[in-house]
Amino acid sequence: MKSAVIVTATLLSLSACNPNRTYSVAGETMGTTWHLTVNGAFNLTKKQIQNQVQKALDTIDKLMSSYKTDSDVGRFNRASANVLVPIHSLTANVIQIALEMSQKSNGAFDITAGKLIRLWGFGADFTSKVPNKIAIEQAKKVTGYPFLKLIKKGDNFYLRKQKNGMEIDLSAVAKGFAVDYAAKSLEKLG
Repeated sequence: MKSAVIVTATLLSLSACNPNRTYSVAGETMGTTWHLTVNGAFNLTKKQIQNQVQKALDTIDKLMSSYKTDSDVGRFNRASANVLVPIHSLTANVIQIALEMSQKSNGAFDITAGKLIRLWGFGADFTSKVPNKIAIEQAKKVTGYPFLKLIKKGDNFYLRKQKNGMEIDLSAVAKGFAVDYAAKSLEKLG
């Protein structure tokens, strides 16, 4: 009986040190809101979880936003053809994923459709106006994933377009990547 009491007391003291908890946190990023509920035994406070997730999501937004002129995407979209634009390794990872999706879909998925996306009003330049055929044809001329090159030199990554006016939009991939990145950053904290 005495050993059962000692084992029970030990288990209770261990669970008291790290009890199962449920936290719900939320924030804003990428023009929308996010919500996360975590449940389990962990040593993080609600505020630490909130801050870590927000920091991770903000990192991806800062790098890959088509709305921010200083993001990797914004700098690339303003660059001329054949200029090597330095990009972060995280951006390179997302672009590599997107290029693989483009190849597997025979171009049905294409991140170089940025100009078309904006033209139809789905980007930063929201409009409900239907573009004319000439504008659509002009935008299609600067679209095409085979004309986008991801280059690695040593530890550095670069992006180069082969058509002036080409614009990329990572929205279809970056948000999912951001969720994975936030989850990994929480795992590293414990």
